[in-house]
Amino acid sequence: MGDNYIDTALKFARSADPTAQLFINDYGGEGMGYPKSEKMYALVKAILARGTPLDGVGLQLHVSFNSYPSPASVAANIQRLGALGLKVHITEFDVTCPPSHCNASDPNSPGFVAQAALYGQMLQACLNNSGVCEAFQTWGFTDKYSWETWCGKNPGCQALPFDHNYTMKAAGREMIAVLLKNV
Repeated sequence: MGDNYIDTALKFARSADPTAQLFINDYGGEGMGYPKSEKMYALVKAILARGTPLDGVGLQLHVSFNSYPSPASVAANIQRLGALGLKVHITEFDVTCPPSHCNASDPNSPGFVAQAALYGQMLQACLNNSGVCEAFQTWGFTDKYSWETWCGKNPGCQALPFDHNYTMKAAGREMIAVLLKNV
């Protein structure tokens, strides 16, 4: 199909359902200045320049509490995608926190505190781009069923807002606090 297979797929999708919202969704392109982020921006800009239908970009944001793009960088990236007329959805947010830093028996351990702050800051980055960033979704809600555990990547990674017992962690409380500040 050549280099324009994405254009072809988007055009077919639009013709199949003219009301469908068409998004490109990937990981690693969340913050400004990262190679994948710059490539994603160039890609969607070129797609739009060719007149291909595209409504938005999904940013996955699979990060860890000690390795992530800055919230300001994510907010700036959302803003520049919005300037192209695109919507942005945070589609798969999670913050890995291994047991060595997030002690499940101590909900106030430093890792959980850092994780909660990051959940709140990234949610705020989305909310600061009202009209552009329309969705903020976590990749699940309980550590009991985390994709990282399923994949064997980080058993016990504790990446989500609720623990294995479905008890809300500091991350969940922080997101509620951010939402309440923005009402």
